[in-house]
Amino acid sequence: MIPSLIAFLVHLTVVYVFAQAEAWSDHMLIKNGYSIDHVRAWFIRAGVIALSMVILVPLFGPFEGNDLMGFNLWTVLGFCLMSAFGFSAVFRYQLNQIRGLDALYVAPWSNWYDMAMWMATNFFVLHPWNWEDLRERYFDGEKQWVKSIHRAGRLAYIVEATLFTLGLAMALSQII
Repeated sequence: MIPSLIAFLVHLTVVYVFAQAEAWSDHMLIKNGYSIDHVRAWFIRAGVIALSMVILVPLFGPFEGNDLMGFNLWTVLGFCLMSAFGFSAVFRYQLNQIRGLDALYVAPWSNWYDMAMWMATNFFVLHPWNWEDLRERYFDGEKQWVKSIHRAGRLAYIVEATLFTLGLAMALSQII
């Protein structure tokens, strides 16, 4: 149990530190006027997190019903949920802090995830499909658009906290 808990904590630390490093990297790209290929970045980030899990697999003790060298499917799914949504929350928070933005800020014009959060929370709001217009209105401080962006950010954190907690419970149920 102790080696499993240590490996678990090491993995959480890797996710946390990697999310902060990636936030800094994206900040520098944004600051220098580069656009971010979110799909490519997602695959690279998922690969690094998966590599962390694969490296830590041998450190896990035997569980009942092993499927994958010490990980059973429940544990793998738990780690995936915990890693993905923990990374996302830390990444967004850190990027917003570095850029001097509100913690609830999301950019629905930059990636599908933030757009989905914005659309889910602003379903009954007149949608400015011109994302550049929404961006300008947000940064000009127009209350309606600031609120709409922050509703999306709040939902994103709620989704991430819920799925992180679910993943944590799933993983810990197999470790402890």
